[in-house]
Amino acid sequence: MLAMDCADYIVDEAIKEELSITNLQLQKVLFVLVAQYIKEYNCDYPLDSFFKAYDYGPVIPEVYAEYSSYGSNPIKKVSDHEEFNFNNFQFETHTYNEEKIPSEFKNLVKRYLKKLLSINVFNIVEYTHSLPLWRQNEEDIHSHEPIYYGKNDVKLDADLDTLIRNNFVRGQ
Repeated sequence: MLAMDCADYIVDEAIKEELSITNLQLQKVLFVLVAQYIKEYNCDYPLDSFFKAYDYGPVIPEVYAEYSSYGSNPIKKVSDHEEFNFNNFQFETHTYNEEKIPSEFKNLVKRYLKKLLSINVFNIVEYTHSLPLWRQNEEDIHSHEPIYYGKNDVKLDADLDTLIRNNFVRGQ
């Protein structure tokens, strides 16, 4: 799956459901849904890009860059993306196409998006900071060393429904 297509699908669904979604929320929702996808379908890491550890938790850099112009404001539309085609050495416009998204991922988005967007995003940020990769590399992350999540680092340490029920707050 293309990470950008998955992110675009999340944005598109949020807009259709009239839900507000910021770039920070998009990154955390994408991380949580990919982790749930891996768990629920017992599969390897499904995206073409890996998450990088940023100060506010896991981020897919190209998705972040695409939607960063919104700052902390809600994303208003799915944008077309410029991609470099190495076969013909030209930039091409990549238009989001919902049909490229596996039905299993769509089902997760439909099942969890509204719930995830109702949670204070900083609770999810704090949760991602409690996961092993972030904890073990915190100093390097804050000094902007490039730390990427490996395929085995994108996971939740508890059931997603429980995490949502607890608003991603530990100790409940």
